Amino acid sequence: MGSGYQSSDERQSRTSTFPLKGGYRLGSKKFICITLLSVVFFFSLLLLYQPILKGAGEFLAPCGSEEAEAVILEGSQIVKNGAINAGLKLLFNGKAERMVLVIHQPLKDDQLFALQERYIQLLTNESDRIGLGKRKFQITVVPFAGHPTTLNEARFVLTKLTQDGIRSAILLSKGFHTRRSFGVYNQEGARVGVRIIPSPYFTEYKNDNWWKHPKGVHDFFEQTIKLAYYLLRGYLSIKSLWYP
Repeated sequence: MGSGYQSSDERQSRTSTFPLKGGYRLGSKKFICITLLSVVFFFSLLLLYQPILKGAGEFLAPCGSEEAEAVILEGSQIVKNGAINAGLKLLFNGKAERMVLVIHQPLKDDQLFALQERYIQLLTNESDRIGLGKRKFQITVVPFAGHPTTLNEARFVLTKLTQDGIRSAILLSKGFHTRRSFGVYNQEGARVGVRIIPSPYFTEYKNDNWWKHPKGVHDFFEQTIKLAYYLLRGYLSIKSLWYP
């Protein structure tokens, strides 16, 4: 045959060597779409990550605005100025009539040397000095009863409050511990007829930028894990977490 004749093998080879323009254009369009979507997703994260983290912080630190008969300053072995100041602010703003300061009584080997026996009296003296007195300032000492600490504390404190005729209380908790402590107090309060209003306080960072501080990140994840632990162990019901 003439030189212009092409065998089927030659035509197949040329076809495989030079792909169709339509397939090339289709691949280019898919690449451009994926790139544009990736850019949009990336900039969305830059714009939205702060509201998302802020919302997560607000979930762990709910805050009510209602008034109550008393403020419960959640338990610890030693009371710090930031906690007391937060409680005093609620009293002075007319949110409650008195403050109930919860103190954990540690085991003997964990007590403060040369101070533990006098610590309660020192707190009482200081409350008198700032003008609170017995009518507005009450100390409740919770004996160590093992874990779960927050649950045991809530049961003990709420029993004392009901004996005093208290039917509503603002629970003042530190930072991201608020959601778990509120849930526990809310759960136990419902059983004895005490309404609980959450109120968090922050001392080392603020709730609207906690992710910028190592302590804030540490507290957020620590309290998230502890909240999950309480739920999984059945110490806390999910419905008790919600306010109001």
